[in-house]
Amino acid sequence: MSILLCSISNTNTQFVSYLDSIKEPFSECLDEIESQAEGLDLVKNSIMGFESQTRDFTCLVAENKQGVSAQIPLYWNRINSPFVGCSNTSIQGYLWKRCGRFTGSWKRRFFMVSNCVISYAENVEEALRNSKRIQLVFCHVKPEPSQPRPHCFSITSKDRVLLLQALTDYDMNHWLAVIQNNISNQLQSQGLDISEQQCNQVDLYSKNICADCGAMGASWSSINFGVTICDSCAGIHRSLPPSLTRVRSLQLDEVELQHRLFVEAIGSEKANSVLEANIQVQKININSNTDLRRDFIRDKYLNKNFVIPKSVDVFQAIREQSIIAIYESLMCQQLTFVDGEFTPLHAASIIGNPIVFTMLSLNLKDLFNFKDQNNWYPLTYAVFYNHRDIVEILISFGADITTPNGPNLYAICESKGYEDLISKFEPIRPPEDSKADIIESAPSPDWSPQPFKESDYIDEKRLALLKPNMKTMPSHEKKKLRGALNSIRSRLSTGGHTASAIFKAQLDKEFSDE
Repeated sequence: MSILLCSISNTNTQFVSYLDSIKEPFSECLDEIESQAEGLDLVKNSIMGFESQTRDFTCLVAENKQGVSAQIPLYWNRINSPFVGCSNTSIQGYLWKRCGRFTGSWKRRFFMVSNCVISYAENVEEALRNSKRIQLVFCHVKPEPSQPRPHCFSITSKDRVLLLQALTDYDMNHWLAVIQNNISNQLQSQGLDISEQQCNQVDLYSKNICADCGAMGASWSSINFGVTICDSCAGIHRSLPPSLTRVRSLQLDEVELQHRLFVEAIGSEKANSVLEANIQVQKININSNTDLRRDFIRDKYLNKNFVIPKSVDVFQAIREQSIIAIYESLMCQQLTFVDGEFTPLHAASIIGNPIVFTMLSLNLKDLFNFKDQNNWYPLTYAVFYNHRDIVEILISFGADITTPNGPNLYAICESKGYEDLISKFEPIRPPEDSKADIIESAPSPDWSPQPFKESDYIDEKRLALLKPNMKTMPSHEKKKLRGALNSIRSRLSTGGHTASAIFKAQLDKEFSDE
């Protein structure tokens, strides 16, 4: 028993010794835990703060999502709603601009319109410091639906063409309206009378259709074929021989009035009824590439692969003033004549229809100086019958006013009292001591002038936009103006000075009777 008690006593002593040995490390551990409690509290507080921020951010996202969701219907409604016009004269924002004539790359630029000036730069800051500027007062602006990109429009000045793209159709029309408002306001502020006719002049060519690819807004023309063509097809036409197709810009080039009237009278639809009467290939469209356009245009105009050959009596067509029959005779058969033979130009000079004569002169220009069997030239007939428009056309194409071996044109004008024409032939005035034979009648009795109306060939509204403003003057105002001009001409004719003759010729050119 004593041994057992002794053993227990030794064990207790050892346990107490063990407790004494770990007391200090345990105290140190407790002290370390207590020292880290403050840091743990900081982490706990940080976690609670992050959870609060997360809840706030989630609420903000939900609010923004609701705001965006509310704006989406308004945005789509704006895209789908037609533009109803505006009276604003300033606008700014980003548009895409086509850069480079050959690369055709598009770059985003910041544009501003105000005070009849459009300015642009790479960004807002650059636009405020150093922007490129274009005066809008003499610019032409129109949509460009034939472009491969949507919502495109162009601004055409005398020196350059800007091709731009807006984000939506609504935005495009908004820019167009603001630009047109600037132009109209600027012209009115300068005291110019802006009539409805002049305002509609901007849209004169917007509905033209390209005869080759069908693109709308065709602003170019092959004037001898009488068709309107788009920018892309015009480039192909220019690669063809100039003797085949005479390409002009209806907006930028100074196209003769009679040439414009001929293009209006024929137009793409009537021309294609002849030039594409037998088309058996897939016609090009606005998305066709350059190679397809080139092949199609060459086949159509150079090789005339789509024309149905036929024999047409060109003289009968001229007598009837049938422009389609005349057009068929020019396109569907080879017309050849020799000097000393009565030609279609002689016949058209007698008939007196300038649209008919323009069509023939653009396609039979080698016949201007051909005389008939009586030594009368087309110019001789035009002067004899006082067809002033045809006289102008012939002289502009280089017709010889000396008419070798034929009647003197000055003498014809003098004997018939054509005071408005006589000044054109002052250089061939016969000497005072010579006597020219008085010509009472033309040598072609089977032909005589025929009445015509331009409105039979051209829509009256478009005709009013094309013709000079004198056409729209009241008749009594025309009479007064013509009387004053004839009085001035009479005084200049008796002046006997070269300067007087030159000034009178200028009057005849600028103020010829209608």
